[in-house]
Order: sequence, then C-alpha cells, then structure tokens
Amino acid sequence: MILAIALLVAAGAPLDRGDFRYARPLGDVQPGLVSLVLDADALAHGLDDLRIVDAHDRQVPYVVEARTSPIGVPLPVPARAQQGSSSLYHFALPYSGKLELTTSARVFERRVSIGRSSRPWSNADPDHPAPPIDFDCRTTDVDLVIDDGDNAPLPIASAKLLLPGYALRFIAPGGPLTLLYGAPIAAPHYDIALMSERLLAQPARTMIMLRPVARNETHVEKRVFWIAIVAAVTVLLVVLARLLVRT
Repeated sequence: MILAIALLVAAGAPLDRGDFRYARPLGDVQPGLVSLVLDADALAHGLDDLRIVDAHDRQVPYVVEARTSPIGVPLPVPARAQQGSSSLYHFALPYSGKLELTTSARVFERRVSIGRSSRPWSNADPDHPAPPIDFDCRTTDVDLVIDDGDNAPLPIASAKLLLPGYALRFIAPGGPLTLLYGAPIAAPHYDIALMSERLLAQPARTMIMLRPVARNETHVEKRVFWIAIVAAVTVLLVVLARLLVRT
C-alpha cells in the first residue's frame, strides 16, 4: 500500500531554505512511511510554515497528524513573593501555551488568578493527590496569584507548559532530510492530502526530534547579504546627493 502511494505522489516543489529562520537536520532517513513527532519549539512557531526538504531543497509532502498526548515542557517554579494575603509567582514562559501546576497539599481551597482569568483550586480528599490546575497563557510574561486568605501559602510542587501534540506523516524518499520553519508563508497544499485517511491508517515508523534548536545559517547569511546591499545603496545615495549639491 505504501509503495503504491509513494509511486502516485510526486515530490514537492523546490524552495529556498534561506527564507527560514530554523533548519533542523533529521539525519539520513530510511525510505518508508514516517511519523515525525514535533517538539515544543517546532509546535510553538505554528504549523503553517513547517516544511520538510531533501538534500536538493525539494519539499517532501506530508499530512498533519494530531496526537492524543500533549507535549510537556518542565518549568522551574519561581520564587514566591507575598502580596498581602496572596502568593505571587512570576513565570517567564519559553512559549505561549497552557501552564499546568501541581501541589503537594492534600486538603485545601484556593482561588488562583492569571490576569483576568480566575478559577478555584481545591481538594477535599486527604487520601489522593490534588488534581492539577491549568491556564491558557497567550503571553510569555505571566503573573500567577494564589489567594491564600487565612491559610498558609499553598506549596507549588511542579510547573509545566503544555502544547498540543502533532506529528508530520510523510513517505521518506531515502536520504538526509531537514525540517524548516520560521518563515512568513502560508500553509502548504500538497496532493498527498487527498489520501490523508489512507496514509494515517497505515502503521508508520516514529521519529522523535532529538537535535537541538539552532538558527539557520543560510537564513542569517541571506539576511546579512540584504543588510549589506541596503547599506551600500544608502551610502551611494548619500555620495550622489553630495555630488549634486556641489554641482
């Protein structure tokens, strides 16, 4: 089935990888159906500008696969600051997403607020851990306030940033591949999307992104090139203006 689909689906159009801020090498990927699980950095930049390219910068068509488990990014719990009868925690999030907190307390009732969003957090069963609480954070600079009232400060055991889990399912042609993102472009429209149900129903080899995030050197070089061009044109215009004034 996969071989038949591979024969029917042509390679995507070529593109300029210099337009993308991030280039994540995937290594030498063996031919076959692959499910590339996206990590937090790729997810945080959105799905529209994601592209997979081969060694010749030809796009490898893919379909987006929603995963049941979110991607969790552990966060350090910031130092507590007292604000009257409340506890204030300032979080500097690496990305916007869902902030999830846990506590070691067993019996408690508090009101927790982030901005205008306020929710109760409680647990009345001393035999079971309290459920976590989470807030959708659209910004990365977050102040979390816990109203302790007449009680001792509620201990925060852990903090985590949750992002919806997605994977890119594609038929690897064989050879080195690279994941690109960080460009102001629209989502791709691949012919393979017409066969997405069949593709998602087939067993695939799972790939986890392990390489660290790094800036795309080609993008940096391209940006420096254009800055140099603009600077050179500006200097020439200034010189020309001075010559015209003298004449």
